Amino acid sequence: MLNALAFIRSFRAGDTRVAAEHAWLSYIVSAEERIVNFERIHSIKELAQANPVLDYVERTLQVLDRLELSFWKKDVLEEVLIWSEVAKGGTSRERIQWQEAGIHLFVHNRGSAQLYESNVVNTSDKTAVIQTLIRTHGLIGQTIRGEVPLKEQEPLVALMKEGKLSAEELRSLLLPLNECIIAGVSETLWESVRYEVEAIIERIVTDSLETELSFPDRLARIRSHSIQKGENFEAEFAKLIDHVPMEALASLLERTTLWFVESALQEFSLEQLVKYSLLSSSTKRGMSIPLFSTSASST
Repeated sequence: MLNALAFIRSFRAGDTRVAAEHAWLSYIVSAEERIVNFERIHSIKELAQANPVLDYVERTLQVLDRLELSFWKKDVLEEVLIWSEVAKGGTSRERIQWQEAGIHLFVHNRGSAQLYESNVVNTSDKTAVIQTLIRTHGLIGQTIRGEVPLKEQEPLVALMKEGKLSAEELRSLLLPLNECIIAGVSETLWESVRYEVEAIIERIVTDSLETELSFPDRLARIRSHSIQKGENFEAEFAKLIDHVPMEALASLLERTTLWFVESALQEFSLEQLVKYSLLSSSTKRGMSIPLFSTSASST
């Protein structure tokens, strides 16, 4: 059993000292404000009785525990997984202190990478790899959903260019990492997207990020659930071309990453989604815009 799983099991059995001994676990279990991806919650009862972040981290570790991987890969990935959600935790006081220290709390992968870095005593190529994997975790899935452009994967390419990982080493870490992240939500979901994940990983390790999805294709991916429920995307898109500034929307998507936008706006029509997006893009600079994170402001 992975050490992290043993620590979680001890905590659940009532040994609260184990959290005090491990910063990542302390951050997760001390959360006073629950920050939840509701795609992972199946009932209000489940939300009331559980720590959703701890539960999810535990599931990702359980996936890792059963994978046939070398010691060094499991060691690296275990560290990535236990730190990847910590920016969702912390007491209210800690979160205020983090924000004052410049920790990015609204984009949790970036904030979690910063918290990991602040807890590292001795930096090395290994810790740089772990921090980068924390910072970029989940972005492959978001690329599949149309929420993130391929260029957001550039920090991973930099690991190869800087000589910290070979292409094969990076590939051999990214595939199991994404299996843990996605299967931790749903094994069925992992099986449905595995080949797309592999294709994106191949583009990363061959440094082939130049060609992005076209604007209509990316928008269609963002609307995938609505399309599955019967939305005629092509027809609805054609209706908008004549009376909506599509160039402005295309420009917005080119420079913007989205966070679970369709699950948040699932009752919106395509037209409503487009108008909301354009309204958000016109919001005064410096104000918080729900669901959006511009690449320029979040680096």
